[in-house]
Order: sequence, then C-alpha cells, then structure tokens
Amino acid sequence: KMGIHELFLIGGDIPEPLGNLEDSMQVMETGILQGYGFQRVGVALHPEGNPNDPNHLHTLQTKIRRGMDPSASLDLFLVSQPCFNSTLVNQCLHEVSQQLQLASPPEVWVGAAGPANVRSLLRFAQICGINASMRLLRTHFTELSNVMSETTPKNLIANIDSRRFHIFSLGGL
Repeated sequence: KMGIHELFLIGGDIPEPLGNLEDSMQVMETGILQGYGFQRVGVALHPEGNPNDPNHLHTLQTKIRRGMDPSASLDLFLVSQPCFNSTLVNQCLHEVSQQLQLASPPEVWVGAAGPANVRSLLRFAQICGINASMRLLRTHFTELSNVMSETTPKNLIANIDSRRFHIFSLGGL
C-alpha cells in the first residue's frame, strides 16, 4: 500500500515493553505487516551473543521457525549487529541451520565495522553489547594499537560463509 515491501524489524532490548507487544515476532504475528504490503522482513541476528538474551541462539531459532512459517506469508531475512569474529559468526550460522534442518535457510546480512580506530570499535562494541569481540579487543588492545592504526572489514568478509554484508561506518568513512 505504501510502496515499501521490505522492513528490518528489531525488538529494541528494553527491559519493560512500552505497549502490549514484547518482541518483534509478536509484531509479525499480528498480520499488520502483511496488511500494509510488506513482503520481506528482517530480524536481528546476534552471532556473538546478546547481553539482554543469554539464550540468543534459541531465540533466533524461534524467530526463524515463526518467520518462515508459510502462514506468515513473509520472506524472512536475518541482519546481524557488527561482528568481528568470523569463527563465531560461521559457528552460529552453521548451528542454526543444522538444528532447524532447513532446506533453504533465510538470507543473512552480516554486519561489519568499516574503517575505524580501535578505540572507536571498543566504544561501539560496548554500546552494542558485542561481548566476545569486546573482550578480545580489550585483552589485545596494546598489540592491536601497535599493529594497526585502523581496522577494516577485509579479513572478516574474506572468512565468513555469508556473501551479504552491511557496513557500519562508525564515523570512519
């Protein structure tokens, strides 16, 4: 109806919902998106963990099951926060695909940090709750600072099984 057919729908991770709906999946289940002509809906993927959801892999599996249910009549895709560890991303994608035994898994867009200094990456990781990568950056901060003045997503992109990426500029472009 509005000429927009694709939507990225996130829950927001607030402790108390402001209304009757608690998460993005409940919005999808209302049918309102289909009523407004949306055909594709993206939901959040947290391959490196979610500080507000210790069961993030189970939550993701639930989102995928519900979102790919034919009765939903929506094409589901996944969008991650910025990731820094290709091994964790690949493990997450593999584990979810294996456990759900999907013939055709949803499209995945992996977030990558664009050119940024290490201090900017640490600040952004803290805000987003990217725990594993933040610990790695903190532990090896001196080495990373000495080795490079800027980081780029080149290595991450080269080592991830997905071929769809979105770049967070973090003020570095």
